[in-house]
Amino acid sequence: MIMKITTYIRRNSIANKSLLVYRNIRQIYRDAIRKKRSKIEKCSVRELFFQQNKKGGFNRLDIIVRLIAIECEYGLNSYGWDLYRKMQDFRCKDENISTETRINIFKTLIRSWETTGYDDSSLIEVDKCYRLIDGSHRMALSIYHDRDFVNCRVYQEEREYEYGADWFINNGFTNEEIGIINTRLEETIQNLLT
Repeated sequence: MIMKITTYIRRNSIANKSLLVYRNIRQIYRDAIRKKRSKIEKCSVRELFFQQNKKGGFNRLDIIVRLIAIECEYGLNSYGWDLYRKMQDFRCKDENISTETRINIFKTLIRSWETTGYDDSSLIEVDKCYRLIDGSHRMALSIYHDRDFVNCRVYQEEREYEYGADWFINNGFTNEEIGIINTRLEETIQNLLT
């Protein structure tokens, strides 16, 4: 596939194609090379969770919000979907998919775990430091369902997403909401350590 894309790029100069098409093909090419250089590993859910840190503390509170939403779906709280909706409204305001559609997709994923369990072929993507790139919904479900291991695609690059406490404060979460998230974070840490 890489050879076909390379040949296409060489034969079709920018002068003959729009810049947008060129950029899309170039991105597909780069993604294919990144994937080829990556490796697939079975990773400990516990170890993955504890890799989501930054100097200021835990940097992926979005996983915790997803975990709270899962608990809401199972009737364990009444506020999880509200927190999830608020987070997604800020996270995805520039994308073409609505928050309600994202909620429905997540609910479908939750139900699929009920019927078929964890899908070994659905890889959680992490960087070379095992920080999440893609897969925070599956990570939250893995924690909720007490999975020991998940399959990951490990890319040989470093990426870091900012979903620490500062992100939530800067995006209008109240002290009460941040308190709920932090309490669940502490519970999750204790559960993973035992």
